[in-house]
Amino acid sequence: MTDDTPETPTTLLDRAQQHATNIAAEYFPDLPVKATEWEVQHCERFTAPKWWLVCKGCGGRSARYRRSKTVRNPEQYCCSECGGSFRVEDDSH
Repeated sequence: MTDDTPETPTTLLDRAQQHATNIAAEYFPDLPVKATEWEVQHCERFTAPKWWLVCKGCGGRSARYRRSKTVRNPEQYCCSECGGSFRVEDDSH
């Protein structure tokens, strides 16, 4: 048995979108559903991040508020979007 639990928010959202599409196709076969479009809204930040993880491949940025393992050792992690490596920008001044 394999554990295919989503490990990133993007993977979880992709899985949820696919599931919704499958259910719609099964129970509403007359609907022309190719893919479910979801609009993701983000809340305003309460505080400024101290660090940013920046993908060297796609330029994606992820805010970090504490010195996590990813911030301390970015070379051990890769971008969930493109597989690129990370660099850390210090924004704590």
